[in-house]
Amino acid sequence: DLARMETIMTAINEEFVSNDEVIAEGDEIAFIPPVSGG
Repeated sequence: DLARMETIMTAINEEFVSNDEVIAEGDEIAFIPPVSGG
């Protein structure tokens, strides 16, 4: 579901980036899902 995908944070090489960042060969990619607190 696209609305859920927009809430996922993206990190490249342990730094948060915008969704239009270019990924280079050898980059480490992480997708951080939304977290609910409590």
